[in-house]
This record gives sequence, structure tokens and C-alpha cells, in this order.
Amino acid sequence: MIKHITKQQQGFTLIELIVVIAIMGVIAAITVPMLTGYLDNSKENAYEADKRKIQIAVNANYSKLSNPKFTGKRQYPIWGQTNKGTENALKSTSANASEIITYGTGLKSNPLGGTLGCTPSWVDDSSDDGTRRTDSNDSLFYRNIGIAAEHWNTVQTTRGDTEYEIDSRDCFINFEFLIGKEIDELPKSASKDNDKSNGTGSYSWYIDSNGQVESLFFYYPTSVKKGYQGVYP
Repeated sequence: MIKHITKQQQGFTLIELIVVIAIMGVIAAITVPMLTGYLDNSKENAYEADKRKIQIAVNANYSKLSNPKFTGKRQYPIWGQTNKGTENALKSTSANASEIITYGTGLKSNPLGGTLGCTPSWVDDSSDDGTRRTDSNDSLFYRNIGIAAEHWNTVQTTRGDTEYEIDSRDCFINFEFLIGKEIDELPKSASKDNDKSNGTGSYSWYIDSNGQVESLFFYYPTSVKKGYQGVYP
């Protein structure tokens, strides 16, 4: 009887352990990529959901009767409405490339307000390390004024017969115009470029020249980092 119990309590042989480990390895090799794929899809779906929600809110804001008109045109909910997100937001290029244009009481202003979107354009510095080190005090690049450090480009545009350069950051969405009206709360994906106090997300949402909602990756917002970048929020 004792011999029988001892025989029943014998452990696995080395071959049996190797077989079990091999089976577990195969299962892991199959399931881990699947789980990773599911997580990636979930993040991308969340990003796309935010994009659709923001586009709907922007369209509603743009089309409502109370939309604040500028030069007789409707405005998108972007920083260009107030230049609140930028400093030297506008300079003339027709006569003096460094002339700051002001209107009314001297308030620096975008001559197109929020009536036209654009694509923000950021350039890395000479180190080309792929990292944005600052978020609100980056230099600006105007034509004929060289800047060595990383910088945001301006967008060339016209109003009437005068040509201007507008800080491309003016096209980032200002969610202050949307929250509590067309949208309940700040999307988790929205970055500091959209809300300097509460933005913690990885994407800087903007309105392009066709009125479409697009995004740049906040941490490296170059043209190659448009759209979903494998992270959320």
C-alpha cells in the first residue's frame, strides 16, 4: 500500500515538462499578438471615435445661427478667432516682413479670424532628435527671417490685396468654443495645443483648409505624424 501511494505521488518527468512548456510557448505565441492587436484596434477605434465626435461638434458650431461672423463669414472654433493661443500671430509680408499688424484698440489679430482653417507646420531643430521640447513658447518662422531652433511655420494668406503670414497654430481647435455647447467635455485625446490648462492627450486637433478635423502628434507634430500614431489618449 505504501509503495502504491509513493508511485502515485511521483512528479512529471523531464520530457513531460518540456512538452508542457512547449505547448505553453505555442499558446503564448498565438495569443499575445492577438491580444496586442485587440488593444491596438481598441486604441485606434477610440481615436477615430474622438475624431468623429469632434467633427460633428465643429460642424454644428459652424452652422448654428449664433456663429460669430467675421468679415461676413462664419468662423470655425479655432484659435484664429481670438489669437488667444499665440503671441505675434500676424505679420505683414507686403512691405515689412517684421511689421506686426494690429486692429482697433491695438489687439494683435488674425485678418481672417476663424473663417479659414489650415495645417499647422512644425520643424525640428538641427539635432533632429524627433522630440518636441517645448509646447507653447516655440519660435515662429517668418519668410526672410531665419531661425536656427525648432519652430512653427506661418501660413501665407491674403485678405483683399494684402498678403499676410499667420501663425499656423491659429488653426488648432479651441475647445472653449465647443465644451458645454456642442460637446460635453474635453476629449481625452486633446493636447495642450487645444486646451493649455486641461489638455493631457497625445493629439493636437486642428481644422484644415477644407473644414475637416485632423490631428498632429503633440510630442512630435511634423507632417509625418498626422493622424493616429499608435497611442491613445
